[in-house]
Amino acid sequence: MSLTFFISLRFLFTTSKMKQVGLFTLVSLIGIAASVMLFLMIDAVINGLTTHLRTTLIGFEAPLFVSIEQDEDQNVLKALQDFKSKHPQITIQTSMVKQFDGLISLVGQAPLGVIMRSVENIYFKEKKDKLAIHWFEGFSEENFLAQNDLIVLGGRVYENLKFMPADDEQVMIIHPFADIGPSGEIEPTERQFRVAGIFSAGRLDFDESYVFISHAGMNTLTNDAMLKKEIFVFPSSRKLIPKIKNMWNQIEANKNFPMVSWYDRNQTLFKAMKLEKMMYFIIFIFVLLISCFNLMALITIFGMTKASDITVLRSLGLSLKKLKSVFMTIGMLLGSFGAITGLSLGYALIMIAKVSGLHLPEAYGFTLLPILINWNTFFLLLVCTPIFTGLIAYLPAKKILERKIIETL
Repeated sequence: MSLTFFISLRFLFTTSKMKQVGLFTLVSLIGIAASVMLFLMIDAVINGLTTHLRTTLIGFEAPLFVSIEQDEDQNVLKALQDFKSKHPQITIQTSMVKQFDGLISLVGQAPLGVIMRSVENIYFKEKKDKLAIHWFEGFSEENFLAQNDLIVLGGRVYENLKFMPADDEQVMIIHPFADIGPSGEIEPTERQFRVAGIFSAGRLDFDESYVFISHAGMNTLTNDAMLKKEIFVFPSSRKLIPKIKNMWNQIEANKNFPMVSWYDRNQTLFKAMKLEKMMYFIIFIFVLLISCFNLMALITIFGMTKASDITVLRSLGLSLKKLKSVFMTIGMLLGSFGAITGLSLGYALIMIAKVSGLHLPEAYGFTLLPILINWNTFFLLLVCTPIFTGLIAYLPAKKILERKIIETL
């Protein structure tokens, strides 16, 4: 054990005549621990929200999209094929998705507004680990894609329809503007579908708004002119998303059908999360500043109460540099104790919250608060907090030790 470390322990743990020293020590420790705990918990919530949002958005939608305007199907598909040929080192899968805003109902019930989406086997292949689908008895992915009268409902859509136990689980799908009648007016198309299963995307706005049908089923409801169409693009690695998007959009021929990413489509959500993170960070800064002032006051009081001890040590030949390191070590010790305490409490509270589950209003898009510890942040706080408190302690220590020995005596 070095001499400066031994002196720091003596200064920190020996009984002082001034009760304020013990009080300021306790307040400083509580402040440091609270700052660390608060930062860890805020970071875990923000990290959990961001991860959950990214997982559910990409899990239901796609990393990249190419929208298709009317009669441009072949042009877009040809452009994608050319892109694959020119860049064989980049592996991507593509899936055509068609959808429209329609109505779904049971006999005797008011219709619900839903988004009808037609999907194909590539979509299910890409989503097998991201989208939870429960197939009812007698149904599977294969017969769903092969038949034109099967439908898969979002979990909340299924609940809102209020099926009775004796029901044969058939629903009526209505496209409000599918046909042109004899008088030239647009008329709706109605058709019955059998419910083959339900899915859960992890976000309420998907589960309560979307239903899946096959391309063949979509064709029985309306023609392509009445549909919103786009290509879902699935790269082999998420890291390739910005690269593929930039390469595609730089091609002059693709200007009429640009590629956008999942992040581009959800910028509003992420901006709101950044704003929330900033507000939480401001709260953390206030707590940290209070802790810093307490620590500076503590070091100043230490210097006043240990003035005679410091003078004796200087008279015995201990250099100013080592005396400064004594106070810095005190700051680092307080920072270490505070960091360990704060991280332990923060970790315990996070685990309790994860096990018990914190329920959120449905407006957030999911019912339970997602919390995920970022271990880089955890270890960064563990290492950087003592260093930071050591530097804070250096400022008052420098001023105290500038006094001449004769003045102290």
